[in-house]
Amino acid sequence: MKRKAFTLAEVLVTLGIIGVVSAMTMPTLIQNQQEKVLINQLKVANSILSNVALAASEKYGPMDMWVNDYSQGTVYMSYNKANFEKYFIPYLKVQKYCKTAKGCFSDEVVFSGSSSVNSNANYTKALLNNGMSIAVASLSFGKSRGGSILVDVNGFKKPNQWGKDLFYFAIPSDGSGIYPSFSSAFKEGNNSQGYYSISKQYSGCYKSIGSTYMPYRAYCTGWALRQENMDYLKCTSASSCEER
Repeated sequence: MKRKAFTLAEVLVTLGIIGVVSAMTMPTLIQNQQEKVLINQLKVANSILSNVALAASEKYGPMDMWVNDYSQGTVYMSYNKANFEKYFIPYLKVQKYCKTAKGCFSDEVVFSGSSSVNSNANYTKALLNNGMSIAVASLSFGKSRGGSILVDVNGFKKPNQWGKDLFYFAIPSDGSGIYPSFSSAFKEGNNSQGYYSISKQYSGCYKSIGSTYMPYRAYCTGWALRQENMDYLKCTSASSCEER
């Protein structure tokens, strides 16, 4: 019995349908995979910072007992750098230590003001062996504690955007540790510093870019770690940015 074969037209139509479906689904699949990679890199960054705090605490006691290192001056830029060198650098695997100079961050990264983190002398910066970039500012201990920590989880690689590969960590004024911003999962019951959310609403983490001084996506670190996704990129307002 003679079998009926597909005609050339039928084959071409089938291939066309497959091509259309692939074109529709592939970008989403690629984006999801890229998101997973960046989330995993963020987890590594969080672990590195936690281990730094733990290792330094073994030598100097709890973080709320640390004191400023004024060996390089009493201006905050000076003791910010000295504190980083004392409490952080010994416990990081550093490929390049830029101090306050350029060379450890992409010029595209802007956090406070109009100048890039790379060229801003207020930040003390380092490039880690795993390719991550880290910068600290206002790192202070003793009577006035606190600090800002910026991490680019894939260093100079794109996209260099807040909430995607750029994330913000903070040391609160109680000196209790290093925490992902807006992270109710990591520090329940404390929102006095503006770094944490005690509700399910992430009012400071949504799609809008915000001001140059305080991009909203800088406050998505807790969400990304807690929920292991970047769904906040789909939020259009503070009220719509709630835990799924």
